[in-house]
Amino acid sequence: MKNRVMRTDYPIRKIADDTYMISDFGIANCYLLIGEERALLIDCGLGIGDIKGAVEKITDKPITVVATHGHVDHAGGDGQFEKIYVHTLDTGKTYNFMTNYIVRKLFLIGSKGVVDKSIKVKDLVKYDKRPEVVGIDDGYVFDLGGRQVKVVHSVGHTYGSILLLDDKTKIAFVGDNMCPSPWLFLPNASYVDEWLESARGILKISDEYAIWWGHEGGFLSQGLIENVIKIGEEAIKKYKKNRILFRVIFYPCNDRVNGSVVFRSCLLYTSPSPRA
Repeated sequence: MKNRVMRTDYPIRKIADDTYMISDFGIANCYLLIGEERALLIDCGLGIGDIKGAVEKITDKPITVVATHGHVDHAGGDGQFEKIYVHTLDTGKTYNFMTNYIVRKLFLIGSKGVVDKSIKVKDLVKYDKRPEVVGIDDGYVFDLGGRQVKVVHSVGHTYGSILLLDDKTKIAFVGDNMCPSPWLFLPNASYVDEWLESARGILKISDEYAIWWGHEGGFLSQGLIENVIKIGEEAIKKYKKNRILFRVIFYPCNDRVNGSVVFRSCLLYTSPSPRA
């Protein structure tokens, strides 16, 4: 990492006791949970500035970093840390590719209109080294001291997507596996019917936990979750089988307000069609 002044002026919002939403300058939402002994940073953004420095302005506790999934906008800032926890199905070559500097740079260039207008390509940090990537699985618990955060595997947006359940605040951090318009067409995304099973699990959890996702305003209402699931169910009824030819479908249209589901025409059903 070059010796230069890096931005630490991330927009930060307190959403519960010892719980903060840190906006990666409009790219993604990261969440900071502070316990008696440690702090947990859920996602670390694209690596635009010094997110570690921003966190250290809030707490002096040692920081543990976990990614809700292995995409560049959620784990691209990993080079500031010695270690990052990621579900085992999102580790390896896919993770290394998705978080390399070139992909990060291309993502930032393509985010014009979303990222804060003050952000320049030069604000993207090029790391001298990468962290140890530690694979975790369903049921793993982060003990922060007086505060435990449980990992729930949630297949969909990626095969290694996870939810993080915080019993202290009754908040579930769901990454991108539930949102107004779930994307199921990127590399390592699941079949629509697999995602629907996870989505119904998130709906069930929402009876007890508030649901916060990885972009935009963060909070998701139970009504929106119900509507997105309904749209997904309508999609697999309309498209009754996997198509041989690859096509990205926005169903019923590209609607990030009222709800939609975006998927590959060849990845609707796990059976009988072979995985693409």
